[in-house]
Amino acid sequence: MLAFVPITLNANASDAVEVQAAPVAAPLSVVASIKPLALIAKAALGSRVNVTYLKGINQSPHSGSLSVSVLQAMNEADMILYLGDEFEPQIGKAIKKLEIPVVVDATAVIASAQSYSAFVDKRNDAHVWLSPQNANLVAKALQMSGGEKPKKVITDAQLASFQQQLQPLSDQVYITHHDMMGYFAEAFGLDFGIALRDAGGKVQGAKSQHQLRILGRQQAARCVFVEPQYKHKDAQVLASALDLPLREIDPMAGEQELTANGYYHFLVTFIGQFTACFE
Repeated sequence: MLAFVPITLNANASDAVEVQAAPVAAPLSVVASIKPLALIAKAALGSRVNVTYLKGINQSPHSGSLSVSVLQAMNEADMILYLGDEFEPQIGKAIKKLEIPVVVDATAVIASAQSYSAFVDKRNDAHVWLSPQNANLVAKALQMSGGEKPKKVITDAQLASFQQQLQPLSDQVYITHHDMMGYFAEAFGLDFGIALRDAGGKVQGAKSQHQLRILGRQQAARCVFVEPQYKHKDAQVLASALDLPLREIDPMAGEQELTANGYYHFLVTFIGQFTACFE
């Protein structure tokens, strides 16, 4: 989209010449399904784009109908970034009915760059953004779609710094509120942890809860992570039974500002929350 702005130049004291200014590119409208993907889009495309996201941290990305305002935002977008039909079926269905210039499926982008077996191992885990390597892949797809030269949103130096910080924790075990650490653990060579709930956040049965206590003791788990958007009762019960501290961790970036450096700062915060378990 181009905007043309008329300006006036004074040729001399008596004459005014009106000319048409050079075309100014209006910012692209990029709509991400969830905030973490919006952070990657903003980091990838910077000031060229206005980035918004459709679902808040308290809304499940896996289910629920789309409001009229959400459909309108999608229809007006130049580019949409989402997790793909498997994880966000309602958004996938809406995309097929709308005429959107560019659609980027994050999980498809990542899957195409990995071996099939490696991706299938985590097919129930939607938290692809917790891997900076994945974020760089998604950023590259966005940049190429937007006609920009690819540039990493997490540099090699930043990645090396994160790896150095996390390497001493590679054999440490922890318990998460739901199964969401696969990509993060793989990216940094960490234990995948023990999850109270499945990848969709569904509570497991009493038998599974008993097994979790056994696993927690056998593997010497160090803490129980809780997330802001979930009720913590089951986590509190397990933490009390195992005499472990509760630690908050936020994979949905609820407090992170949507800025060009937002994704980097989100990772810094997330890694800080993770390492707090072992202090």
